[in-house]
Amino acid sequence: RSVGLDQMPYVEDYFLSLPSDTAGLVTLEDLYLIAQYYPKVVQRAYLHVAAGCALLKSKERVHSLVAASSSSTTASEDQPPTDVAVLRDRVAKEILAELLDSVKGVQCPLRGLFLRHYLLQATRDKLP
Repeated sequence: RSVGLDQMPYVEDYFLSLPSDTAGLVTLEDLYLIAQYYPKVVQRAYLHVAAGCALLKSKERVHSLVAASSSSTTASEDQPPTDVAVLRDRVAKEILAELLDSVKGVQCPLRGLFLRHYLLQATRDKLP
């Protein structure tokens, strides 16, 4: 195994600890969006996968969607309430689709192979 791949779970844990360490100034959703603007493709893909996995693990986006849907259902009572499990699955599928698109950007076959391996290892326990 590669030494870099062995260190990536620590990067994900660091991303998970940032919102509490910064007293809420940095959210995981912000990290996920910032990782998409890194200038180098391979490093951006690894950071994007790490930030996406941290976001999946924290369920931060699900909580913001639940809050948004509960505030919108108070305005119109004819809509059925949205189930949290359905929202969690939808958010997970959206994030995984974005991560797959990010991984497809790597053109070197060997680097792409390692990146896809990391994506599979990182998302193994977080799939819906």
